[in-house]
Amino acid sequence: MQRRKKLRRDAEERRERVLAAAAELFQNEGYLVPLEKVAQKAGVTRPTIYRSFPDRGALAIAIFKGHLARLASLIEVCSSGREAFERLLLEIAAISAVYGPLGAAVQSDPAASDAVAALKAEFHAISERVLAAARAEEAIASTISVDDVEFLAQMIAGPSHYLPEDQKSASIRHALGKLMSGVSPRKP
Repeated sequence: MQRRKKLRRDAEERRERVLAAAAELFQNEGYLVPLEKVAQKAGVTRPTIYRSFPDRGALAIAIFKGHLARLASLIEVCSSGREAFERLLLEIAAISAVYGPLGAAVQSDPAASDAVAALKAEFHAISERVLAAARAEEAIASTISVDDVEFLAQMIAGPSHYLPEDQKSASIRHALGKLMSGVSPRKP
């Protein structure tokens, strides 16, 4: 995987403004929002966007990479496998609640297929580490897989799609609490 070269401070700030503007516009207006609108919201020109992101798929992938890096950092500081598993589900559900349609659009974009595959592989690796730790503590059933993590996160996020923004987090946390009582191994 090619590493992004170190950007000058001002270039990095512009890149972050572009990502923030794109995240907001993709969320509110969809994947096909004109990149001119993203540039305008970020206070840059369209060529500035293309210096860092060759196409809209790369821009969307960068948004998800940022969320995945944040997820990895949050899990790193968890004190137990159970806490890491709950954090994994909570964060994936929250990302899904906000960016579900964007994720679906990017996955169906043929130009982004290699980047999507790499992102999924990274998510898989993070999830496997969390699952191994949670299984070792017997915090979850040994049958829970990475595919189950994705499915469970979708279940947790599902009802929040219909709620106002200020109620989504509480809904996701409530659903996670209910779910955790169901995935814990049963004691005979």
